[in-house]
Amino acid sequence: MLATLLGHHRTTLDTIPRALEIYDSIRQPFATKVAERSRLNGHYFSFHGMDCDSSHQSEEVLRDKLQSLAGTFTRNWEWCWSTSVDGSMKEAINLLECS
Repeated sequence: MLATLLGHHRTTLDTIPRALEIYDSIRQPFATKVAERSRLNGHYFSFHGMDCDSSHQSEEVLRDKLQSLAGTFTRNWEWCWSTSVDGSMKEAINLLECS
């Protein structure tokens, strides 16, 4: 997206700050969410905050906790296969062309 905005015919030395502003306003919220999900998965991968002591819990309880955790991992990665940059790209180009 950044390369497309900077290479757009409406981007000149004078409009580079606007192109960067558009890029930041569209991509930063998405990137922040991805970073937060990655941070959370890091905690989950290390079982941070989870009571997984098998001496105090049945195998079934532990299995249920791990299955729940697997669902959480999947939800945190869902953006990989459920999102596309296409809509954001169109929005960014439209904002640039209307500037």
